[in-house]
Amino acid sequence: MKPATHVYLWLTELFALTVVYTLLCYFIPDEAFLAWYEENYGFIQETRWDDWFSLTLYFLAIAITSLLIWLTAVARQRKWKKSQGENE
Repeated sequence: MKPATHVYLWLTELFALTVVYTLLCYFIPDEAFLAWYEENYGFIQETRWDDWFSLTLYFLAIAITSLLIWLTAVARQRKWKKSQGENE
């Protein structure tokens, strides 16, 4: 692969991670989780909560993005193997 291809792939993966993280931040209600946590476990400082909640969402976004990249690679590999088998 050319160096430009590596850069393009890296930027595409970074964009996918950004999109997944943004969607998680949008759809997961942090205030509802904070209220639930404080009700069950007691008070926690908001800055500490925000740090841990953001870190958790980021790790979740990395896991989801990695899974999506892996599934895409598996699908492309199967498609390639299938096309190679048909040509023989």
